Amino acid sequence: MLESKLGPTICKVCLLLIAANGFSSADTAKRIFILEKSQRGVLCGYANEAEWSRVPKEKDIEFVAVASFVEDVLTSVLVERFSEDTATYDEYAVSGGGSIRQMKRTLDVIPERVTREQIWDVRGGRAIKVSESWMRFKTNQPIPPDKDLNDLGENPIIVRVRDFSFHLLIADKHPER
Repeated sequence: MLESKLGPTICKVCLLLIAANGFSSADTAKRIFILEKSQRGVLCGYANEAEWSRVPKEKDIEFVAVASFVEDVLTSVLVERFSEDTATYDEYAVSGGGSIRQMKRTLDVIPERVTREQIWDVRGGRAIKVSESWMRFKTNQPIPPDKDLNDLGENPIIVRVRDFSFHLLIADKHPER
């Protein structure tokens, strides 16, 4: 496990430790697992999925994220946020050039058993809503929008990889150097 206060030097150390913990240059697909403990302002990064699965996901965690790479190129980032009665999943698609090109946000509202799905394209540094659908939780039966729930899960939409709070943990394509 890597645990560090936010900062450029410590993040570089985290990247070196991640590299030493299982990434070789021969790998074609890689993932980095990240969580933030909000009350302590601490990021924890894991390169090993087995180690990640043993980590208790306590109540003080602000978010968890999984960054996926193919041949050292960032291809996607999944950010999950949980509250008492909602779960939000933001799936970012990253272009080969390192720019965010699309985001799919899925909001599950547990008490009402409702799911809202939004698709956003990112163009010129701006997020543009492409579609929105509401459905019954797990059955995916379409339902009309619920105005009372419309403001739930309104986290900002990240339009640049460098805007992720954990970007230093995922930005270096060759952390072993």
